[in-house]
This record gives sequence, structure tokens and C-alpha cells, in this order.
Amino acid sequence: MHFFKGLLYSLQGNHKVAAEEFGKELKTSPNDATTMVSPGKELVSLSDPSGGLKYFMMAMQIAPKYGDASIVTGK
Repeated sequence: MHFFKGLLYSLQGNHKVAAEEFGKELKTSPNDATTMVSPGKELVSLSDPSGGLKYFMMAMQIAPKYGDASIVTGK
């Protein structure tokens, strides 16, 4: 539920609230790479790349073959 609310806030451009919603979703599903990358993307949008990198690195540890984490980390 929080994941989809985060997506909606992200599409509206409200990246701060989107990151909060994705953080809430991480509490319920901490081992999902997609959920882990999402708050990282929002933090990068909020000009906090080091905060976002933390989430990308955790996602790459959980699912090394998940391409989205590697692509966003490279950017």
C-alpha cells in the first residue's frame, strides 16, 4: 500500500513524501530490491545522492542481478 502511495507522490513531484512512503514500505518488505531502490531515487531527486546511494548498495547486495540498482548507481 505504501509503495503505491509513494509512486503516486513521486509522479506528482512530491519527492519528500514519496521517500517517506517508500521508507514505510521498507519496514514491511525489507528484502525487496524494487522497494529498496525507490527511496534512493527519491533522495537523489531531493539532492541527497549519498543518502540514495545507501539504498542502492543495499539493493545490490540483496539482488545482485537487479539492473535498476546498478544503472541508477552508475548515474
